Amino acid sequence: MGFSENYIVLQLPGCIKIRKESENELKSSKINTLTCFIFPYSASEMTKNDSSGIRKEIVAYALQFVGNPYVWGGTSLTNGSDCSGFTQSVFRDKGITIPRTSKMQAAGGKDISLSHIKPADLLFYKKNGVVNHVAIYIGDSKVISAGSPSTGIRVLDYNYRKPYKAVSYID
Repeated sequence: MGFSENYIVLQLPGCIKIRKESENELKSSKINTLTCFIFPYSASEMTKNDSSGIRKEIVAYALQFVGNPYVWGGTSLTNGSDCSGFTQSVFRDKGITIPRTSKMQAAGGKDISLSHIKPADLLFYKKNGVVNHVAIYIGDSKVISAGSPSTGIRVLDYNYRKPYKAVSYID
């Protein structure tokens, strides 16, 4: 890669611009833009190579909403969401598209063993044989979940109910 051009490099949560100042000097500056171009890799290729970074980002982002309300059918992280609206909105903010309902989220992604779950994996719970709840695993045997109107978004032990299955949407 030569230094004769400007490059935009993703540096979460923003971008920097790098340009050649002289033969042996590069200069960077922060820029405000909604679009970042990454050379030579795309953002998806970068996250495939190191999924721990995006997993940490998802967990940190989700934890910001603890205490916010539960609203059945909601997808707002601040004004209220249900369990699958919460997971979908958190993942969407980090550039990962997942289905809307817990049943559809459980059917997508990659099934993983409950003994191999990692932060940002999704755990699913059943009632009467049907998937009816999803939570984000955050590590240390805990999940974050939009549970009910009385509890809102909260952190609790992952086995507060028996998890039915785990799915990862992160490579």
